[in-house]
Amino acid sequence: MRWACVVLLALTLGNTAEAKGNRYARVDRKWKMQKKACTDVDCSHLAPAVNMNCVNECTSPDCYASVYASEPLEDGEVDDYRAHRFTSCLRKEFLKRKPTAQSNRDEL
Repeated sequence: MRWACVVLLALTLGNTAEAKGNRYARVDRKWKMQKKACTDVDCSHLAPAVNMNCVNECTSPDCYASVYASEPLEDGEVDDYRAHRFTSCLRKEFLKRKPTAQSNRDEL
């Protein structure tokens, strides 16, 4: 009986798994806040189904130019490949902003 309790305890403790964190969580939070601000303020005059070009350009003009400018999204269009490229570009752009903020703190 004692061995059964020990085995059961070992199995219970051995199977606990921690969730893997997203290494881009903070960066994603920042650009998503920017995107929400664009949706709520700058592009609020457009219907949600047709405002993606406006929102993307407002969120990051540089990333929009590199991913969507040559062929903008049509109203209601979903392009997963370009959306992934845009997200990658946003992450890189917002990661570049991070060191400048830290260097400003270091100077203080």
